[in-house]
Amino acid sequence: MDKYYFNKPKNVISTQGVLSKYSDQETIPKTGLIVIGGKSRHYHFRKNVLSQQIEWLLNDVFKDYKWKITTSPRSPNLDQPSHPGNAEFYSWKDTAEDWLSNEMMQSEITFLTPESVSVLYEGLSTKTMVYVFHHEHHIDDQYGSKRKTKVTRNINKLKKQGHIGYIDSKRHMLSRSIKSAEIIHPQKNIHLKEVKRVVKELLERL
Repeated sequence: MDKYYFNKPKNVISTQGVLSKYSDQETIPKTGLIVIGGKSRHYHFRKNVLSQQIEWLLNDVFKDYKWKITTSPRSPNLDQPSHPGNAEFYSWKDTAEDWLSNEMMQSEITFLTPESVSVLYEGLSTKTMVYVFHHEHHIDDQYGSKRKTKVTRNINKLKKQGHIGYIDSKRHMLSRSIKSAEIIHPQKNIHLKEVKRVVKELLERL
């Protein structure tokens, strides 16, 4: 149960995000993992905008890194982004059950789409540095109010705390083309061990 839950009963243990297995494995320098999700009620999923962000990473910001890119069951069909030979592509259908977890544990950096909260917290429970791609919020009314959900609030909080990095991009008006982008790096790796903490607290209560 996350910390947005109010009036917590005494027999409930709060956790920081989704419970995930943790890892103390050291990462391999100059390696990156990209995890692509799909449509959600939290953010717009614009394929062209995402592809441009990925190409920017592969060809510019982290062009000296070795990348692995994978999808999820929710991912739409995407054209493979152009790259200088530094990326390999893996469909979720063709990977073993523990492939994603193992790759995340050993990758120096991990980029993912922001609606993938369970994957995000799994990343925060390893030594990889977690970043999210820029997805625009859904608009809820005629005044342009951004949709606020448990997921969007959580992502915004992690950004403000410096626990995750992110891409901030702007696109041309009425276009799917990005006109500018910048990357904000994590200020610290929190390396969550919530499963270990919860088990310890449960044992103390027995």
